[in-house]
Amino acid sequence: MIRCILTYSFTLVIFTFGCSSVQTNDTGEITTTSTTTGLPQEDTLSPEDYMLWSGRPDNFLIREKVISEFNYKIKYLPTEYLILNELNKSGLEVTLENITKIGQEYQGMEYFEMRIQVNGFNDELAKYQTVDLSQYQTRIAYMAFAMQNNITLSTELKENIQCKLFHFERTYGITPYTTFLFAFSKEDIADSYDRTIVYDDELFNKGRLKFNWSFENVELPKIASL
Repeated sequence: MIRCILTYSFTLVIFTFGCSSVQTNDTGEITTTSTTTGLPQEDTLSPEDYMLWSGRPDNFLIREKVISEFNYKIKYLPTEYLILNELNKSGLEVTLENITKIGQEYQGMEYFEMRIQVNGFNDELAKYQTVDLSQYQTRIAYMAFAMQNNITLSTELKENIQCKLFHFERTYGITPYTTFLFAFSKEDIADSYDRTIVYDDELFNKGRLKFNWSFENVELPKIASL
C-alpha cells in the first residue's frame, strides 16, 4: 500500500548542491539530466537532518522541468525517507524496532512521487482551462485509472518497466499541485544503477517527458545508528 508522503523541516545543516539540465532530443522527447550529485557531505545523518536534506528543493532526489506554464517534479523516495516520514506522521519514536517494523512494509519496491502544478493557477489541476463538467470528470478518471499506463521506468538493463503500485492523491484545490505516488518492483529493476522515469503526458499533451537518475558510484546517506 502506498502511503501519503509529507515533507518535514528541522535544524540547519550544510550540504553541497547543484542543478539539473533540460534537453530536447531529435524525437522531441524532453529529458532532465542530473549535472551534480546534490548529496550531503556526511555518509550518515540524524533522522532530523535526513528529512531536512530530503526536503530541500535542489537535492539529488528531485528532478524538475518546466514546460510553458506547467511544472513537473518527480522525487525518488528512498526507503529511509519513507520510514522516517511514516514515523513522523504516526507520532512514533525513531527507534531501531520501529524502523525495522515499518521498513518491512516497503520491501521489494522502489517509490517515486510526481507533482504537477500550473504556475499561477491555484485551483484543482483537473479544472485548468476546462470547458465543461464532462471534461473535468474525464481528467479525474484518467488520473485515477489510466495515467499509470503512461508512466514507465527504464534502466540500463531493462526498458518499459510497468508500475506495480499507483495512487492519485486528490486535494480538491487545497494545494496548488496534484500528487501522484507510484512504485516499481525491485525484482524488475534488478542490479541496475540508472533510473529513467518516462511519462507520456496525455493529460495536457506536453509530449514524452524523461527524468533521469544515475546511482553509479553514488551512495545515498543512511540514518545514523541509534
